[in-house]
Formats: sequence, structure tokens, C-alpha cells
Amino acid sequence: TWEVNNRLTVIGGLRSTYFDVTDKMYFEPRLSASYSLSKKWKLKAAWGHYYQFVNRIVREDVSQGSRDFWLLSDDQNSPVSFSRHLIGGISYETNGWLFDVEVYDKSLDGIVEYSNRQSATALVDLEDTDYFFEGTGVARGIEWLIQKKTGKYKGWVSYTIGEVVHDIPGISDNPFYALHDTRHEINLVNTYEVGRWEFGATWVYGTGKPYTSPYGEYELTTLDGVTYNYISVGAKNSFRLPNYHRMDLSANYKFKMGETGSGQIGLSLFNLYNRDNTWYKEFLVEEEEVLETDVNLIGFTPNLNLSFKF
Repeated sequence: TWEVNNRLTVIGGLRSTYFDVTDKMYFEPRLSASYSLSKKWKLKAAWGHYYQFVNRIVREDVSQGSRDFWLLSDDQNSPVSFSRHLIGGISYETNGWLFDVEVYDKSLDGIVEYSNRQSATALVDLEDTDYFFEGTGVARGIEWLIQKKTGKYKGWVSYTIGEVVHDIPGISDNPFYALHDTRHEINLVNTYEVGRWEFGATWVYGTGKPYTSPYGEYELTTLDGVTYNYISVGAKNSFRLPNYHRMDLSANYKFKMGETGSGQIGLSLFNLYNRDNTWYKEFLVEEEEVLETDVNLIGFTPNLNLSFKF
């Protein structure tokens, strides 16, 4: 940490990792800085390199939705993934309030998807490695935050507008939105303390994530008379699931047990108004007609909890 003067502070770091699977060293430099415009206003910026040695592999299954899995990086089917982060922002902070805005841009390398699209045109036996496709991507956006930090009532509201775009040759001729791309996201978090009671309310909203939809079925017949049936799909991730939102409520009561012990009993209500939020879609093609089924996330779920500390 270098305090250049009473306004400017710079923090630098270097992380190094040796990964025995690839027999390589990986260096991750990081640099951040903050500049105080006044006692309450502050500018900030950060830059860094990051590697990940366990990768989430997106398995494209148009008929049954996403079936993702995780692989240890081997620099073959699952490369060591890399990301470069650039973040800049400005904040206004008092003893009780925080107002913060950040802009981020993250370049991504070593993104992998597993797909059997290639088998629809190859008509030959493929090796397992032929189903892995590697590419790059970018994540960028702007985040706003307003937070009340003190008092019986605390809480914050945040809004993010952003996008995550992948470019994977073999999967799509053009860049496409990633499965976890959410254009708009809002979070409202509230807590209120009175005596030994603490009440909480949270509301989450996000625009629908993308998915790929089939639009029919076709047949290919080889020269030896063997017929293969294949599903014809639309553009990669060109459709959007319905928007996601839910409200959660909670109430907790704290009590003492003797001189040193304590406990807490609480009730939480997940997805209070029982919103049907779609996780993914399943498709069935029958007689050239596409039948669509929504697979939903958890609906209204009450939960009672009791804990003790000695």
C-alpha cells in the first residue's frame, strides 16, 4: 500500500500460482487506486488479471435445457480460463449513507461449451474431444448502489445494467449472449430491528436469461440407406426466458441462555407470492411440432430455524 499523499492511495499486488496439471506458472498482477475529492467524495479504479483452474462447461442440450458440468483444467478440453478486469467508479459516503456507481469491463478467455451440433453434419464417429468448443467473451456494465448503514432501519437498493457476450467458433458464426446474461437486475434489501426482533424483506428482479429453441426436425439419409433424425435449432441463445422476480420475508427473535449462551428462532418465507420463475425449458419434437415445457424454480417455501450458541 502506497499513500502517495493525503488524497491518493495506491495498492498493488502480485499473485503467482504453479499448476501441476499443465506444469506452468501463472502470474496475476493487481492494481487499485482511490482518490479523495473531499471528505465524502471518492474516485476509485482497479485493474487485475485472474486465472481459474476449474471450469464450468456449458453443455448445450436443446431438448432438455442446460446440463452444465465442471472440469479441472488440462489445457486441452478444458483450458485454464483467464479474465482481465477493469473497474472504475465514484462514491459519496457519510456516516449513515453510501451512494456508489461503478463501471466494469471484463475480458474472458478460455470459455468452453460442450455441444453435439457437429454430429448432425459429420455423419461419422466423433471423438469425445470433438464436442468441446473454445472461445472468448466479454462482461461489461454499470452498477448503482444506495445504502443506509445505521439506525434501526438499514438496507440498500442496487441496480445493474450489463451484458455478457461469448464468441465461440463452431457453436455460432456470430457472438451471442451467454446463458447467465441478465440485462437489468434490481435488488431491494431491508432490515428493521426493534428490541430483540429483527425483520427483513428482500425483493429481487432480473430480466430473462437467453436460451436456444428448436423449430423443427429433419432427416438425413446416407448412401448406405441409414436415416438419421436431427433437431433443427434457431440462432444460439436468441430467445429469452420470462423475467425473474420474487419477494422474501423473515423474522428472527434473539434470546439469552444463562450468562454466556444465546439463541435465535426465526421464520423465513421464500418467494412470498409464489412466482413461477422459469429455470429452463424442455422441448419435445413430435410429428414436426415443437412441444415446450417450462421447468420452474422453487415456489413459496416457508422455513423455520432455531440455533443456539454456548
